[in-house]
Parts: sequence; C-alpha cells; structure tokens
Amino acid sequence: MLLTLPCIAIVLASQHEIVVVHSDIPDDNFRIWLIQDARQRGIAISNSRRVDGPNGAICTVTDGKFLMWQGRADDPPHYCSCYTHQDNAWSSVAEGEDACKMAGQ
Repeated sequence: MLLTLPCIAIVLASQHEIVVVHSDIPDDNFRIWLIQDARQRGIAISNSRRVDGPNGAICTVTDGKFLMWQGRADDPPHYCSCYTHQDNAWSSVAEGEDACKMAGQ
C-alpha cells in the first residue's frame, strides 16, 4: 500500500480525482478528490455501501471525510439514494432523507 502512494499522488495531481466503482448501481463507488478553492485546500474521500431496501429497492449510503490543510471543512457528507432495476436500467425511487429512511439509516 505504501508503494502506491506516489502513484495516487500523481493521478490526483493530474486528474483531480480517483473513482473506483463498486457495481453498476448509480453512485456506488469509492472516490478521492482534491479540494482546490480559493479559501480551502485538502482532500475529500467518500465511500458508498449497498443496502437492501423494502420492496426490492437497492439503496446506496454514501459517507465522506475531509482532510484539510487550509480552511475549514463542511460537515462530512452522509447521503442516501434508492433505486429499482427494470429492463437493464436503474430508476431512482428516493433521494436524501427519504432514501435514508428506506435504507434504515
């Protein structure tokens, strides 16, 4: 793991984010990105996890963290989305607080 840190730093510096997709569910991923605002500098990390919801819905619960070296970070994100899968396509059935309730969060 330690040997990959220079590679991660190079990718972040050139592309400003790294996204590793967990599945074909929308927004089901692990993401690292740079924060480069005028008053804020740092790195943000978010990871989602899949949760089975009611009536066959599939929910993603996303949590994040900020590592700031300049400025202050906002509250860490916690967000939920729920989907159903029909005809090889995902359809949103709930977002935000409603989705978190469906996911049992």
